[in-house]
Amino acid sequence: MKAELRRQHILDCAKQVFAEKGYYEAYVEDVIKVAHIGKGTIYEYFRNKEDLFLSLLIRSLEEWKRTVSISHQDIKSLDPISYFRYRIKRTIIFLNNDRQLTSILLKTGFGFNPHIQKLIGEFEKNLRTHILYDLRLGKRLNILRNDIDLQMTTSILIGGILMIAYHAILTVPNLNEMEIDDLTDKFMKIFIKGMFKPEIIDQYDK
Repeated sequence: MKAELRRQHILDCAKQVFAEKGYYEAYVEDVIKVAHIGKGTIYEYFRNKEDLFLSLLIRSLEEWKRTVSISHQDIKSLDPISYFRYRIKRTIIFLNNDRQLTSILLKTGFGFNPHIQKLIGEFEKNLRTHILYDLRLGKRLNILRNDIDLQMTTSILIGGILMIAYHAILTVPNLNEMEIDDLTDKFMKIFIKGMFKPEIIDQYDK
């Protein structure tokens, strides 16, 4: 097995272990057993459990970015709220399709345990940066409310998506397209009035 393929295989197995056991109850030996590799092999790619966990989160962040990305040509055809809806829907699809990652994020949590926060700090920072970029762009384009707090809105968006994952994704079998659309629309109704200017909302409703 080539080096990069082996590394990805180890990360896939680590995802399974962390999803089943959580960070604290998972051990490198568990990953070795699931991956069917020698003990020395895993240390050719990862220094320790923390490095393995962080590498998994970084890979997942890149996969999320690809999932929610949209071409410049497609952006031109969307109004601001439809663009926002697209990003939310694609995020729900991503979490729905990757139940193991969703379980890891929910079991780990954001900002509660100092040790875990240290591990996922870079992941969370990158996630926030990506969302803040969209919000700041919206502010510059004058489509968001003048009184919007971008940092707080980012936190609420992340928290809202995670709670959807907890209540409406992990507790049920895989969602179908209609169920994903319904979840997306409910999410949109909560956030549209708090984020966008009234004239932008009026254009979207027409």
